[in-house]
Amino acid sequence: MLVILTPQGVTDATATAKHLAEYATSTGKPVIASWVGGKDVQEGRNVLRQAGIPCFEYPDLAVRMWNYLVKYGRTIADLTKNETLSSKDLVPAGAKDAAMAIMKEAYDVKRSYLTEYESKKVLEAYGIKICATEVAFTPEEAAQKAKEIGFPVVVKIHSETITHKSDVGGVKVNLKTEEEVIAVYKDMEQRIGRPGFLGVTVQAMIDLKGSEVIIGMNRDPQYGPVLVFGAGGVLVEIFKDSALAIPPLNLEEAKATIEKTKIYKALKGFRGEPAVDLQGLAETLVKFSYLISDLKIVKELDINPLLAKTDAVIALDARVIISFDEMQGAMCYEE
Repeated sequence: MLVILTPQGVTDATATAKHLAEYATSTGKPVIASWVGGKDVQEGRNVLRQAGIPCFEYPDLAVRMWNYLVKYGRTIADLTKNETLSSKDLVPAGAKDAAMAIMKEAYDVKRSYLTEYESKKVLEAYGIKICATEVAFTPEEAAQKAKEIGFPVVVKIHSETITHKSDVGGVKVNLKTEEEVIAVYKDMEQRIGRPGFLGVTVQAMIDLKGSEVIIGMNRDPQYGPVLVFGAGGVLVEIFKDSALAIPPLNLEEAKATIEKTKIYKALKGFRGEPAVDLQGLAETLVKFSYLISDLKIVKELDINPLLAKTDAVIALDARVIISFDEMQGAMCYEE
C-alpha cells in the first residue's frame, strides 16, 4: 500500500503518521509512505521511519521504490521454483580448471587478449557449443584441416593482436575447395603480414538460418561481473537492444533476461518463422553466467554472434580479455 500525504491548513501530519503507524503494523501488508511538505512534516516522517515504514519526501521516489519492491518479490518467487535448483548441473565437472589452464598459457607470455581459438576453448570448457574450429600455420595445413572438417568452410585470421577480423579483411566464407583455402591463406599472409598474422583458423560453415544474438560481460569495480544479452551480429552497436543481469543465473532468470529484449519477439517465432531453441538459449546463458562468476580473471568476454537456431545454439565467434592482476592473485593462491 502506498500512502501519500499532502498537508492542508488543518492537517496534523504528525498525528496522521501515528495513526498510520498503528494501522500498518496490523495489516500484514507492506506500506510505503510519502509525506510531502518539507520541514513542516519532518516530525511525521520520523514517526513513520521509527515504526519501520519507509517514508519519502517526494511521491515519484516512493513509487520508484515500490517498483523495486515488486521486482524483488518476483525474483524471490522465481528463485524458489524447483526447476531452477539444478542450474549449476548444466556446467561440466572440471570446467573452471580447464578454462584456467587455457588462460594461463596467455598469462605466461604476458598476453591479455586470448585468440578466438583460445576464447572458444574457454566456452567449450563450460559446455557452450562452438562451431568446429582448427588452427593452421601453413597453407597446406589449412587445406588439410578444411578437408577434415568438411567443405564448405570459413577461414579467419589467427592473431594475438587483431580482434576485429572483418575490418582487415580477415574473414572469408563459403570456401569449397582446398585450392580456395590455400589462396585465401596466402592472400591474408601477404596483405596483413606479421606480427598480426600468425596463421588462420578453419571453421565449419554453419547454416546461418536463425537469429544472431550476443552474450557479453563487463566487470564493474563495485558490483563485479554484469551479463549483457541482446541482438547480435554486425548491427549490435546500431540497435542497442540489450538486457542486463547479475550472475550467476538460474534458468528462470535466464529466460526472464531473454524476454526483456526486443529480439525476443523474433526468437519465439515471428511471421511464419519457427521459434529458436529457447530452452537451449537459456541454458547457454546459465553456463555463461557461471563462467564469468567463477573466473574473476576474465575482465571482458563476449560471444558475438551466438547463433540461435531451431535445434541448436552455437557460438560462432568469441573474445576474452584477462586481467593480469586477478590472474597473478589466482596463481599465488594456487601456490
